[in-house]
Amino acid sequence: MRRIWYDFEFLENGSTIFPISVGMVDDQGRELYLVNEDIEGSKIKEKIRNHDFLMGNVIPHLPLREKIKTSVFGVKPSFVLDWDDNTVVSRRYLVNAVRDFTALDVNDEPDGGLQLWGWYSAYDHVALMQLFGPMVRKPAHLPMFTNDLKQEVDRIGGIVLPSDQTGTSHRAIDDARELKMRHLWLESQELL
Repeated sequence: MRRIWYDFEFLENGSTIFPISVGMVDDQGRELYLVNEDIEGSKIKEKIRNHDFLMGNVIPHLPLREKIKTSVFGVKPSFVLDWDDNTVVSRRYLVNAVRDFTALDVNDEPDGGLQLWGWYSAYDHVALMQLFGPMVRKPAHLPMFTNDLKQEVDRIGGIVLPSDQTGTSHRAIDDARELKMRHLWLESQELL
């Protein structure tokens, strides 16, 4: 069974989830981190600029050309992605890279399949599936659900998880790495 731990940072409005960045790590040591260049589009960028949580906790950790300009006289802060950074990619590239990263290969166990893991992962799973459009276009190798490590921790109860995050919270790749570390720690304690 191949396992992938992942995290999306996204803009959501109650009916759609727009991916900002994705981080994925697997049990083979591979990693994927990409930022959706489409957040620079005027309508999306304006929505992000008006979203205090994203501007304070997500956008500062993306590859930016310069620090976020602060609010001045009622004007919302802004940002400019670093287009020279190889992690800033088109949505089409992001979709294909995620499909390729999650695809099973000849080194995977023949009957093992793929197991996805997240933390509070309901929206992350929807963000992942929506990359490919309607449900009928979901790649066959992707499971219909993501296992939620937070649910497992709550089910077990009374656990204080270690925090070994050397990166930044709400940076998708750092959150995926932290998730994997927590999962492996729980397994080492024979709690999963």
